[in-house]
Amino acid sequence: MTPPSDLARRADRRAAILEAAALEFAVRGYDATRAADVARRAGVASGTVFYHFGDKATLFREVFADDLPRARGLAEEARRLDDPVNAALHLVDGLAADVLVPGAPVLAAELVRRVGVDPELARVVAETDRITRGALAETIERGVRTGRFDPTLDPPTAAGLVLAMVDGLYLGADPEHDLRPALRRAVAAYLRSPDMTEEDDDRPT
Repeated sequence: MTPPSDLARRADRRAAILEAAALEFAVRGYDATRAADVARRAGVASGTVFYHFGDKATLFREVFADDLPRARGLAEEARRLDDPVNAALHLVDGLAADVLVPGAPVLAAELVRRVGVDPELARVVAETDRITRGALAETIERGVRTGRFDPTLDPPTAAGLVLAMVDGLYLGADPEHDLRPALRRAVAAYLRSPDMTEEDDDRPT
């Protein structure tokens, strides 16, 4: 049996490689990123990168697969919030959390490009989308039912539009200008019931 200390070191090394890979892919793009660059940034030998991930395609895929637990956690947190307005904005905040990371637009564009040529990556993205879209649709349905959101909204369609807003923020991200508050306002205005005011968006019920 592998000692717990070894398992912990292995997990830490893997996490460091993934963090370094995300930064390298964001700065250089997929094609120009080399295992040696990732290894140097992570502080490990080049062979360690291949030991943990096999090849560059797997490494890129795992950068996004590593987000799956976070997506599940975010969905569960939203479900525990009583007010659907707070829940929806919590989801939006979580989904947009990395938008100011340097190179976020490059990484987002590379993801779009790689999904078309990597079926395994496409499955990872589809699962993440299923989790976040489902949580948003569930939250919007709850808001419609309780009168907090526009009663004419179709929850699955509205969830897709909110996700499109988040995706657009990543593709056009600028580290010098934080547009996340504007995203919150846009989402709140889109979802808001005609009987509510902007002040009501932050009022728990």
